[in-house]
Amino acid sequence: MGEWQGEQVLGMRLTWNKRYITLAPIATVLGLAFKLSDPDRLLGGEEDLGITCALIPTSTPGVEIGRRHFPLNVPFQNGPTQGKDIFVPIDYIIGGPSMAGQGWRMLVECLSVGRGITLPSNATGGLKSVAMATGAYAIFAVSSKSPSVKWKASKSLWRVLPVTHT
Repeated sequence: MGEWQGEQVLGMRLTWNKRYITLAPIATVLGLAFKLSDPDRLLGGEEDLGITCALIPTSTPGVEIGRRHFPLNVPFQNGPTQGKDIFVPIDYIIGGPSMAGQGWRMLVECLSVGRGITLPSNATGGLKSVAMATGAYAIFAVSSKSPSVKWKASKSLWRVLPVTHT
């Protein structure tokens, strides 16, 4: 039991330090997975409930959101988040208290969606950087008194450049 918004409610104390949370820098709610223990068996089951998922408002006192990651000079809306001994109501478990310990199934079903958005965008950022650097080099490189833009191999580069800089 603990106090939440002036009332005594059943809840959990959470501590975490996550380095890579999708959309954390702009989120108003964090999706958090953690191992849940119920030493007093207040939920009526086992002591070790297992992996559990909860939605934690980023405005919860003690929740910290770090700066977004910036890989390959591409602003990436993933970043770190921390919390130490933060009390949240048991109702913040996704699906309610009866879903305590069902987090692994939830993770398997939904994590690929976040990766399916952020990883391709990061790869695109890398491709844009490489295409820009290679294109700039190709314009100025000269070998055997012939600019590289006239080399047969450069035709592939000219097909890639318009696609990456749209």
